[in-house]
Order: sequence, then structure tokens, then C-alpha cells
Amino acid sequence: MVTVAQQVAGVALTNLPAFCRVVGTISPSIQFELWLPDAAVWNGKFTQSGSGGLGGYINYTQGATSRDGMALNLRRGYAAAATNQGHAFNTTDWMLAPGLLVDWAYRANHEVAVRAKSIIASYYGSAPRLSYFEGCSVGGVQGLMAAQRYPLDFDGIVAGAPVASSPAWVYNLWVAHALYKQAGASIPPAKLPVIYNAALATCDANDGLRDGIISDPETCMFDPNVLLCSTADNANCLKAPQLQALNQLYGGARNPRTGAHLSPGFSVGSEPFWTPFVSVLRPQGSAVSWYTWAVFEDPAWNWKTFDFDADYQHERTKLASIISTEDPDLRPFRDHGGKLLMWQGWADATLPPQWTVDYYKAMIDVVAAEHPNGDGLQLTQDFARLFMNPGVAHCTGGVGADNFDPVGALEKWVEQGLAPERIVATKFLSGAVQFTRPLCAYPAVPFYDGGDPHNASSFVCR
Repeated sequence: MVTVAQQVAGVALTNLPAFCRVVGTISPSIQFELWLPDAAVWNGKFTQSGSGGLGGYINYTQGATSRDGMALNLRRGYAAAATNQGHAFNTTDWMLAPGLLVDWAYRANHEVAVRAKSIIASYYGSAPRLSYFEGCSVGGVQGLMAAQRYPLDFDGIVAGAPVASSPAWVYNLWVAHALYKQAGASIPPAKLPVIYNAALATCDANDGLRDGIISDPETCMFDPNVLLCSTADNANCLKAPQLQALNQLYGGARNPRTGAHLSPGFSVGSEPFWTPFVSVLRPQGSAVSWYTWAVFEDPAWNWKTFDFDADYQHERTKLASIISTEDPDLRPFRDHGGKLLMWQGWADATLPPQWTVDYYKAMIDVVAAEHPNGDGLQLTQDFARLFMNPGVAHCTGGVGADNFDPVGALEKWVEQGLAPERIVATKFLSGAVQFTRPLCAYPAVPFYDGGDPHNASSFVCR
């Protein structure tokens, strides 16, 4: 039995089967680990885990509700690997080095995959018969990066909340500008329930059931302008500057000169998770670090000066060739036999969910252009499927059913040819099942069909 200290949370992992722990470094500073279960329990397969944020740590696990991480995969019988992407956690100097940026963006995961398979072959006497990658947030971005740049590395990829880094970061700045650069535009956290309840009143019942969950934000016709204060400001309405900011949050980031869309906005129904954005007078997440060091290389850079025309173009010119995961042409991955399972919570307020939907639509367009007389959606679903999780926040949490097994669904698809039409997800509270819901292969949406509203069998995908 080996006990490993979890690097980020400082929690010791327990209940691990016996395994051989390989710790390695790939020049210049890509650290990785490979855990090899006993030959008697090895399932003959390999899985690599991505990591969130700006990386810098090895993803042993991400908590009790995690759907990724080395510990989970080891318990499933996999040879499991992960990497720190070539730098230490919570540091910034690597963003000033183009080579280390490349390691973080794509080289580290590829190099680890190649070396891990070689070590596995030496250790067991045979190479893994199948290789998988799974991750959420930037881990999901890493999954898309692997499918785009190294289509032969993996047979199956789970990419959760895989919003491309550049649109996500520019949107983070857009939110801060909308809320804090105009007098009176800031929305107090106490008014988020007012916005959320108004959205629910408009769209909650569209799926046939009022349950506090908006199943299809894309078709929700919520008009925020109904919240405009008719007289004096009060707890149940928004002043004109606040309403203008709200429309900007939903509308997404745009180039002020051309009107071009730079990033989608928050989805209707995600309002309960806006608190980190509306309660502090600055951008959230890693956007400030990214622009300070990688984009402008200026420790005195001020986010309030960001120009959504010139500065955004500067970032794209300088770094898109390294970090972009926006190429929707995954035909080389498809032709290798690869399967891609994408997913994201519709209530995700960290990374705009509509980007993932739009990327998937772009994939369909690529395939449709290749087969003008065929069904582009069906041909895309032959190798890539998207599951949007109503009411679910960033990777986990929210009012929706946030606990499910995408790796298990991917295994059945790759190994048995059983393409997932719906995946049953569960909502737990204090360890007890509250309800189950189907996650439907996009563009299908769950609709209540009668019966027990707490049971996924009472919903159909259409």
C-alpha cells in the first residue's frame, strides 16, 4: 500500500490498491507520475488525467465528487498518469518563457503519454490495448488539445467544460469592466436571487416541470429588462446601469470597433454562481495573471486599461498558435478511431458553456461540408458527442444532477460500440440520493414525461 499526499488540498489518499509508483521528469521541468497496479488487477488500459487552472500540480484527485484523477483511475484498474505541465503550482515565471508555455499548453501531456506507454510496455511486457484521457476545466481544454494536435495519442477523450483559454480569460475581463468601470453598474450579491427567480419564472417550466432547473438555456427567452426599477431602487429591481451590465454579462464579450463576438456570456440559470464575480472589485480566476505575465510581460499592468480590440488582437497574434484549441476539424482523431465525449454544466459561471456548444456546432459544420449529402449531426455523433448538464455549475455542484460517470460511458462507446444517447446523473445531498436526471446527447434536451419527477426514467430526450 502506498499513501500519497494530495498536492493541492494536502489530503492523504487512502483505499488505494497496491501499485508501483513511477516518478519522473522530462526536460526541462515536466514532472509526471505513473501508477502501475499489480499485473493481476491491471485492466490492460492506460488513462491520463488533466488538471485545472494554470496547472502546476499532478492531479492525484480533485475531491470526493471528482470524476477524474489518478486515484480514481487506479481504483478502476488502469495504469494512471498525470503531469504538472512543466512548472510549479502558483508560480508565474514560466509564463515569460515561450518553451514553458508550450509545455503547459500541449507538449507536457503528449510527452507523458508517449513515455507512460513505453514504461507500461516494459513493466507488463505489453503495451496498453487502449489509452484514454480525461479532465475538466483546463483539463478538458487539454483533452481538446490532444485531439487536435496529437490525434493518435488516445483512443477516447473525456473533455469536461473545455472552453478555450483565450475566450474564457477575455470574458473574465469583460465581466469586470461591465460591473466596475461604470458608476452604479455593480450588482450586489443580494440581487442575484432576484435575477435568478425572474429567469426561472420565464423558462423553468419549458421542459414540462417546475423544479428550479432550466434545461435548455439556448431557447430561454428571458428578457432582463423586466427587472428595471420603475421608480426608486429597491431590493427587487435593477437600476439602469445595473441592467446595462447584466445585459453585457449575458451577451458576452465583443470588439467595440467591429462588434465581433469574442466570447459568449453567462447562461441564463447560472446566476446563483455569480457571487465571486459581483462581490469583489476585480476580475476572477487566472485572467489577471495570464495577461500580466504571458500577454503583456508587465507586472504593473492594470486590467482596467484592457482594450477589447487592440489588446485582444495582441494576445491572439502573440499566443494563439500556442494555446488555441478552437480548431473544430477533428477528422484525424476520428479517422484514427477516436471517440470524444464532451460535457459541461449549463450553470457554469467559470467558463461560458455556450462556447462549448458553439464549438460542437462548428465540428458539425466541418463534417457536413465533407459530406454535403449526409447528416452532419449524425456523422459527427459517430465519433463525438456533447452532453450539457442542466443546472450544474463548473465541473460539479449546482442545483442539477452533477454526479455521473463519463469515463464509463466512453469505455462502452470505445470498447463495445455503444454510443451514449443519454447518461443518468444523480444529485446527492449529505450522501443521500435526491433525484436522478438524464443527460442527453446534444442537441436533445431532457423533457418531463410524467411519473416520479425524482427519477430519470420519467424524462425523455428530444
